[in-house]
Amino acid sequence: ATSSVDFVPSILDLMGVAYKRADFHGISFSSELTNKMEMTDRGRTRYTFDSGENAYWVCAIMQQYKLIISRVDTPWLFDLDVDPYERVNYFDDPNYAQVRDDLLDSLFLAMDEYNIPLKDASGVIDFSTPACLDSNNQFLMNSKPMTCAEFSEKTIVNVKCEKTRFQHYCPVTCGACCQDSLGKIWFNGSLKDCSQL
Repeated sequence: ATSSVDFVPSILDLMGVAYKRADFHGISFSSELTNKMEMTDRGRTRYTFDSGENAYWVCAIMQQYKLIISRVDTPWLFDLDVDPYERVNYFDDPNYAQVRDDLLDSLFLAMDEYNIPLKDASGVIDFSTPACLDSNNQFLMNSKPMTCAEFSEKTIVNVKCEKTRFQHYCPVTCGACCQDSLGKIWFNGSLKDCSQL
């Protein structure tokens, strides 16, 4: 599939005008117009992203697959044919490993090539599932339902984190995680693993 950003590089190619590919987000489809094929089998990955100085996410879409990398969440991989409402995360599903890795590689290159704002974000962005995650589920604290995010806003974190129960639900908030992530993380402008930090 093509989109409007593909028209300028395609027309320039058809006219024989030289240009730098980095000047355009689109990809020329001129070869598809000038050959005798009735259909194209060219794979295509599209990118969409949050813009501005505080960009939070970037998305790579290839066929029915959609990968989202975010500053505030773990990576998500959707199969829109199986899950059109985007409720199931297939990122760690071994059946989707090749699709995930292809999209991650493509996205990593695109962040620099297209100057995607998230590449300049400070701090850590997970390009893999972290070794430790705070639960999104609610748990009872003083007879009130609470999440780790709400728990971390309270001044009693240090006292409550001494209890194993809270360490189990909120290992990141409690600082109880002592395991390195196995995959890649985006750290201050480059892709690294924990051994490189």
